Amino acid sequence: MILETRRDLIQVSGQVEDAEDGHPRKIVEVTRIEELDLSPFVITEISSGAPLAQPLRLAPFISEDQQSIQLHHEDLDIDVFAATRTELLKELRGQLDMLWTEYALEDDKNLSAPAQTLKKRLLALVKPD
Repeated sequence: MILETRRDLIQVSGQVEDAEDGHPRKIVEVTRIEELDLSPFVITEISSGAPLAQPLRLAPFISEDQQSIQLHHEDLDIDVFAATRTELLKELRGQLDMLWTEYALEDDKNLSAPAQTLKKRLLALVKPD
């Protein structure tokens, strides 16, 4: 759960009890309280062995229901979410690896027109050999 304090956003992890309206009523068995870091991720490679010509900056944001942290990049078809920043980075790395393997490394004849466009976008980000 993400809460706003007078100074910063904090993230509280634990067991949440909902009220009858579906909103959180209270948090019990708190396991962690920490400031919420929404600073951008700076990605320097899409996948192992595929360094970027320019770092890619992806800014996380809080989901509408304020229960997770999300990243979205429409041009690269990236949409990931997780409960914590560490988990979000892991999900992002996994999606980047998948995009590289399934699109950038795939033969064009096996890709639809939109997939070929995504492949071109991915390849354009990588440093030339």
